[in-house]
Amino acid sequence: MTFAIVDEMVTSIQKYLPVIDSKSNSWLEDAEACMKQGRNYLLLLPPEKSVVREFASRFQLAPEQLPQPLQQSDLAEISPYVHPCDFDLLVENLNATILFIKQLDLPTTRPPQFKGWIVYCGLRGIISQHENPLSARTGCLDYFNKLLLLRQKIQAGLFYWGGQAWKTNMNWKARTTDPQLARLAA
Repeated sequence: MTFAIVDEMVTSIQKYLPVIDSKSNSWLEDAEACMKQGRNYLLLLPPEKSVVREFASRFQLAPEQLPQPLQQSDLAEISPYVHPCDFDLLVENLNATILFIKQLDLPTTRPPQFKGWIVYCGLRGIISQHENPLSARTGCLDYFNKLLLLRQKIQAGLFYWGGQAWKTNMNWKARTTDPQLARLAA
């Protein structure tokens, strides 16, 4: 399955996390495409500092703002969400730096480029974006109903732009695909 952000609803859900290898000629364009789609991804970087600086510069980050490299145990935990061919690539390059890029951490995924309310999954990224909290709740329930079809239980929640950073709306986080139970959590 593929993944796409549409203004008000989830149209499809990605099955696997994208893996971007900086050895590819189109790696920066691939990373930018993931950013525009709101997708979290794994970034495979060589030890050369120039490549890290190039990535950080392209996405308006200071190099020290990049996430900590993943450990082998982290890779084992996310392996069910990485395509087997991509996982083989990661294992073959364990000496390289592997970063898990989360869209909430990027300055390029903030208003006005994105709407003020989003449904966000810590694994998949930005699921959908919305103008108001009611629409975001509907988007979150739509996401959970699609997960029911995939038989996956990956959490997501509502986030809003708080002026300096994305903040979670702690009053409501969908934890179920059952609409009656979701209403109780509202």
